[in-house]
Amino acid sequence: MRTKILLGLLSAVILAVAPMMASAATFQAEQNYSLGSSAAVNDNLYAAGADVNVAGKVTGDLFTAGANVGVSGSIGQDALAVGGTVSASGPVAGNLRVAGGNILISSAVGGETLAAGGSVNYSGSTAKNAYLYGGKVYINGTVDGNLEAAGKEVTLGPSAVISGNFSYSSPAEAVIEKGAVVKGETNFTKTEVGQEASHMFWQFVTFSAVLKFLAIILGALIALYAFRRGSTAVAEKASSDFWREAGRGFVIMAVLSVFAVVCFISLIGAPLGILAIFLCGVVFLSSIFLSPLVFARLCMKHIFKKADYEMNWWMVILSVLVLALIALIPIAGWIFTVLLFLASYGTLATYLYGKLKA
Repeated sequence: MRTKILLGLLSAVILAVAPMMASAATFQAEQNYSLGSSAAVNDNLYAAGADVNVAGKVTGDLFTAGANVGVSGSIGQDALAVGGTVSASGPVAGNLRVAGGNILISSAVGGETLAAGGSVNYSGSTAKNAYLYGGKVYINGTVDGNLEAAGKEVTLGPSAVISGNFSYSSPAEAVIEKGAVVKGETNFTKTEVGQEASHMFWQFVTFSAVLKFLAIILGALIALYAFRRGSTAVAEKASSDFWREAGRGFVIMAVLSVFAVVCFISLIGAPLGILAIFLCGVVFLSSIFLSPLVFARLCMKHIFKKADYEMNWWMVILSVLVLALIALIPIAGWIFTVLLFLASYGTLATYLYGKLKA
């Protein structure tokens, strides 16, 4: 079961990287992003925000993330949606991949459907196989292929029609309401309390790793396109004086950490300590997103020997992929990624300080 989940989520990662082979992509990063029902995006769309609403037509792939995500427009190829609450109701010509806390799917999907979250409510249609995982899984739609499900509670509603096999794992047998149809075989795997906890743990670990990967891609793209001048300046400076900036980053982080601890010990300075921790956290998170840009600059300068070029989205995504592979190398890979982060941290902290003084 974990293998199926992992393969499905890895396909979502491939979806996020696939536009590198395409000629165009549209990036939108706003507090609240909305693509109106009369609007259209004639290429791949990457959208992020607190609230994201895609009601218009997207001819290519859709990759969207936010606290609340709604997809009611038609998607010409594959769709990936990640959020606290995700609602997908528009037709998807390719595969649909969804991860979130509360998931509602009523889309007509031309390929496969994969959904994983705390609660999954499926009332759509899927032309191929469907994989639904969650704490509570309610299926009240059609699946032309096989259906695989896992959850503490699994229910087939009265309008559920499964043309293939229905395989599921749960502590208890699924509730099959009157009217539900399974044309193939029904395979039930009972999970004990300990097995269920283990399954949920590995599911969480897998989701966390993949979502972290996608979050870094999204954060790096936002840094590049929403803050191009600042991110370009930081990446250029960090790559030009890498070792000095890495050392500066280590010193700044250490000083801020000690300062915060001293403030908390003194009690009177607790508000300053909270402020220091907050600022340190903001710079920390931003440095993670800037690291792929710094890495891309380093590669262009020292490997490809190019000084005159413009950073673009596919370079950023490729850098995130390569860094993920480097991080898997024991010791040497870990040291390099830490140094890269420290260089980004030191340069960004210095850049922000200079802006505040100006």
